[in-house]
Amino acid sequence: MVALLRTRLELLSVELQLEVRWLASMLAWLVVAIQAAMFAFVMAAFWIVLFFWDTHRLLAAGLVTAGFLALAVGAAWRLAWQLRTRPPFLAGTLAELKRDGEQLRGPP
Repeated sequence: MVALLRTRLELLSVELQLEVRWLASMLAWLVVAIQAAMFAFVMAAFWIVLFFWDTHRLLAAGLVTAGFLALAVGAAWRLAWQLRTRPPFLAGTLAELKRDGEQLRGPP
């Protein structure tokens, strides 16, 4: 029984380490991506409005704003989809604990 519990705790520890590493990696890349994208988008918006300054500056500014809004909505949708489809936290450990409980109870 003690060996079984130890094995499950080791599995839990490994899964927690993997989750922490995954989260740290995702956060680091998220920061890099957001900073680079923000700079690129601001520069692109600036150049688009500047290009149309003499003729249609308000239209250009409105279209750039609409583009940013569409991007934000798309990103929010993608984030929500990823959160819905991600497997449950510690799924492997919970499945093993459930199997252990069934084996300890014996056949019905």
